[in-house]
Amino acid sequence: MAKWKRDALAWHERETKMFEDFYNDVGKQMVNSASGYSVPGSFLCYQAQGTARSSFVSTAIEDNDKNNLSVKEAAWLAGIML
Repeated sequence: MAKWKRDALAWHERETKMFEDFYNDVGKQMVNSASGYSVPGSFLCYQAQGTARSSFVSTAIEDNDKNNLSVKEAAWLAGIML
C-alpha cells in the first residue's frame, strides 16, 4: 500500500476515535447515572437526563431513531462542524 494511503487511513482512524469519544462523552452525560441501568456500548436507549447541555450532538442522540445514523456517521457529522 502506498505511504499516502497508509497515512490517510491512520489519520482517519485517529480522527474517528476522537470524534466518537466526544460523541460518546455527550451520551454518557445525558444518562442519569443514578438510573442503575447498564447497556455496554450503548446509551441511545436512555432518555436525555443528566448533566449534558442541549447541543447538536445531544439532539442527534435523542433523534437517532429518526436520523438512522451509525455512531461513526453521527460522530463525524458533529466532528466536521468543529
